[in-house]
Amino acid sequence: MITHQILLRGAAQCYLLQTAMNLVDVEKVSLSDVSAFLMSLRQEESLGRGTLLWTELCDWLRVNESYFRQSSNCTSVGLHETSLNAYVKNLVQEYVKSPAWETGENCVMPDWFEAKLIALMVLLAVDVEGMKTQYSEKQRTQNVLRIFLDPLLDALMKFGTNAYVPLPKTDRCLQLLLKLLHMCMSKGPRTQDGEDKRFLLASCLVCHWYLE
Repeated sequence: MITHQILLRGAAQCYLLQTAMNLVDVEKVSLSDVSAFLMSLRQEESLGRGTLLWTELCDWLRVNESYFRQSSNCTSVGLHETSLNAYVKNLVQEYVKSPAWETGENCVMPDWFEAKLIALMVLLAVDVEGMKTQYSEKQRTQNVLRIFLDPLLDALMKFGTNAYVPLPKTDRCLQLLLKLLHMCMSKGPRTQDGEDKRFLLASCLVCHWYLE
């Protein structure tokens, strides 16, 4: 049930994001700063995929992506690669790696915060790319979503054949896939059932087949 308090909180978050997009000097902030700020907004209250605010954010990222200060943890940007795409690809690649201190069997479950942040940025990058291209939705999924998720899918494929995959790496990969599915299933008023959802569901089926 939607209460008055939830509506007020959602309105405040929408106003905060719109104010930030209008006032921030993009040359003084990095995409890492932007993603950290977006995590303070709740998807179910304001920044749901397919909402008007989501579309405004995608358009703002599209217009300004070449002006953001480069993140310190992002590799050099390719000649034909936008800063947003490079940043998101780097996020996924770093996420699926297993840190040296997380190789033991007694490690705790990884925090969901990082998986939620990466899932958010992946879907934003996919929709931003969709604004710039004339591809059909299926082509956009194959050419964009697959590029971002290749490191994740490669790791998932190894679960059934490599008995020495570190447990924390397995947990992180499954967390990210689950969070992506959850965000795709959470429909905004303008969201349609699309190829991105079918692509992720197919990835889950492949993962399940390999784990059996």
